[in-house]
Amino acid sequence: MTDGFSNNATPKYLGYVYQVLIAIEKCFEAQPNETIWIECFGDVYDGHTFTEVKHHFGHHNLTSNSKDFWNTLKNLVVEDSLQFEKMVLHTTSTILDNSIFHDWNELCGEERFEKIKSYEPCDTTKSNYEKIFKEASNKEIKSILSKFTIEYSRLPIDQQWKCLIDKRKLRCLSEQYREDVLHWIYSYINKRAIDNRKFWKININDFDDAFQFQVNRYGGNKIPFPKHDIQYKPDNFNTFIFLDEYKNIGIRGADRGTALNEYFQTKNSEEKLVDFKPDIMPEVIKQYSDDVISKAKGYKSQLSYDIELEDIGTSVSSKASRA
Repeated sequence: MTDGFSNNATPKYLGYVYQVLIAIEKCFEAQPNETIWIECFGDVYDGHTFTEVKHHFGHHNLTSNSKDFWNTLKNLVVEDSLQFEKMVLHTTSTILDNSIFHDWNELCGEERFEKIKSYEPCDTTKSNYEKIFKEASNKEIKSILSKFTIEYSRLPIDQQWKCLIDKRKLRCLSEQYREDVLHWIYSYINKRAIDNRKFWKININDFDDAFQFQVNRYGGNKIPFPKHDIQYKPDNFNTFIFLDEYKNIGIRGADRGTALNEYFQTKNSEEKLVDFKPDIMPEVIKQYSDDVISKAKGYKSQLSYDIELEDIGTSVSSKASRA
């Protein structure tokens, strides 16, 4: 089994991966308070520019009959595209001299219209061609075409990944950490789709905050830990089972009170940290808690080697438990 199944969808899947990489690039370029939309208004929309993303492996030409172009134009005609200031077909394809899209970006809307109007499509694009001129007036089509450019010969997926690593946004990190943070960014973008599958969007303010926190993890300013001087005095100490366990191993009442107060302070701090970074802090706190528990178990395990069977239930084992 060296060739795999004939229905291997990896190349198609990588087309979606490429789309996310382009969205990440838009996030890097975005201004505060902006939103990057994915799949909601075309492949990627930044509030100004509609971008349709097409990726092909190996050499590929954007021919006059290319579905990439005609499908994109048809969608722009059928859907409400008035909100778009610019419309872009972003493709890894090249454009040859014999394509009607040669020198496309140098033409005005009227010239682009004449090119596609006079073109006789083949069977594979005829339905899109007919729908375009059926669904919209010549004036509406010209308006769309005047804002519609083609970004061709764009970087393929592997080079796009490397390009993002070298972007200015990641240069604040040591080179050895940049790809790790890019992996995090990629998962962050996809998590937004899981959170809201109907409106996949990236709030740039939230993205920048979360990104800065990741930068700090790899070197930089730390998030200040909340400080609490309040002394907590609960009405019912019996509701906290761990206090009974502390008492059983000989921890004095004053120390048990201190432990309870620190417990409440910890919970209060945890809430404030989660409020500060709701996207990432729960995961960070859980990882930190797991690390603390793991280290504590290791320390307890080390002390257990000094306890004999006859020490169980005596002051010797209690002292080890308090350590």
